[in-house]
Amino acid sequence: MNSVVLGFDPGIKVSGYGIVGKGHDSKLAAIDYGIIENIYPKSYPLYLENIYDKVSQLIKKFSPDSLAVEEPFISRNPNAGLRIGQIVGVVSLAGVKRGLKVFGYSTLAIKQAVTGYGMAEKKQVQEMVKRFLSLDVKFKRVDISDALGAAICCMNSMDWNNKVKKTER
Repeated sequence: MNSVVLGFDPGIKVSGYGIVGKGHDSKLAAIDYGIIENIYPKSYPLYLENIYDKVSQLIKKFSPDSLAVEEPFISRNPNAGLRIGQIVGVVSLAGVKRGLKVFGYSTLAIKQAVTGYGMAEKKQVQEMVKRFLSLDVKFKRVDISDALGAAICCMNSMDWNNKVKKTER
């Protein structure tokens, strides 16, 4: 694989991750994906530690170049937004500690990159993620397709930046 990105969708009960690679033919492929569950419902700090450890293991196992994290969207529940922000913090720290470039993307940016429409429904995102990655699966959780979407968004951003840099020379 030429370039590998670990995408992450933070959640209080369940977080999703997806690892996407790009080969020499520039085709995107899903390398691995899954969820990290909160098995410590009464101890949020232990959940944060668990996420940090799992993300660190994924980085060690798959050696991604970059980490793409979906940024929290705070609407009705500020407490939930703060908790998700803490998850984003530990995930970002895991990436930085292992020398990765860490990027944060809004839900709107991810949906725009994957579907072409920033207000797309979750089902549309899932279907386009499957198309981009040539997957014929039914995701167990939307967190997985959201994480893969974050990785796709990052890949698209890096491609665009590389094209702009080439034209600037």
